[in-house]
Amino acid sequence: MKLNLGPTDRLTIGRRLLAWPPLRARARHRHPSPLVARIYSHPQGAGLIGADADGLLRATIVDALTTAGSRIEVVVPRADLDHLFGPALRNAQLQNLHPALHPTKTLEDSIEYLEGREGSTTAEHTSFLWIASPGNDADVVHQALQHHPDDNLIALFRGAWPYGPTHLIDKNRSGPLYGSQIELLSPGRAIAKLVASTSWPCH
Repeated sequence: MKLNLGPTDRLTIGRRLLAWPPLRARARHRHPSPLVARIYSHPQGAGLIGADADGLLRATIVDALTTAGSRIEVVVPRADLDHLFGPALRNAQLQNLHPALHPTKTLEDSIEYLEGREGSTTAEHTSFLWIASPGNDADVVHQALQHHPDDNLIALFRGAWPYGPTHLIDKNRSGPLYGSQIELLSPGRAIAKLVASTSWPCH
């Protein structure tokens, strides 16, 4: 399903879906997860649109990788990672973040990776943060979500999401979700936070 949204449509969707009930983690204690991603999550996945959507996605990734004891693995196609962080995030740094950060070559590879991890994380109490751009493959991505336990997978997507809420992220437009005072991160700021974090193996 493809949505062709103009500026007015995007604002209307954002306002209407701000009231869509966010996921209240049914297994919060069994599967600790980062606060930022949890605020915007939904069992069927959630889309992010607007001028500051990328800044929020960078914030969720940094939060997941630097929150002590989060036991979360970030799964993201390399194209999305490059879009969000640019060339400043070098391959050597990506290797340092393994296995907490798992870049995949394609969207399909990220789906296959998550499918392969089904049932293997119960004893580990591991959660997943899946960042991706479904585009015209939204139906395939949605099917993948149906086969994964929703208590350990948070799926946030770039662009409108037809199977769950789509959040309008724009610092110039006020809304209840944006009132959480989350710092939206530029690529440089996000990388600086990763480097400064004690959980980042710099050497």
